[in-house]
Amino acid sequence: MTQGEVFAQESVGTGGVSMRRGQVTESGDCAGAVWGSAPLAGCTQVLRAVYAADGVSGQFAIFNLADSAAADRLATAFAREAFVRVAPGQPQVDGGSAQVRALGHYVVVSWVAALGDETPDLTDPLLAVDSISRFLQTRLLAG
Repeated sequence: MTQGEVFAQESVGTGGVSMRRGQVTESGDCAGAVWGSAPLAGCTQVLRAVYAADGVSGQFAIFNLADSAAADRLATAFAREAFVRVAPGQPQVDGGSAQVRALGHYVVVSWVAALGDETPDLTDPLLAVDSISRFLQTRLLAG
């Protein structure tokens, strides 16, 4: 995967919310993008981008794993005992709302959180950030 393939759009939106893309990073150090106990054997690449809208910070991450069984294990770990670290260029945030799923040998994580004392509805920002995964669905169906 390339940064251009995954993060082709400068902004993503739904429901009147537009999330603007910030810093994009690519690394072979999958463990550096995760806190907690995560099965990362065979992970060769993680691509992440930061997104922002008024009062909201978001992140989209995609992990490239050896096979679908490894992707399923990582997605399960994210649901129980691990999560993505705050991405480079992302403000420190806690909590929020996330969507994690395995798609073939990939795991995608969409995460949004309110900034400071803001209390926005996070539904549309999460849907906007998660829409980035559409490229992967198309790729897997074509493959």
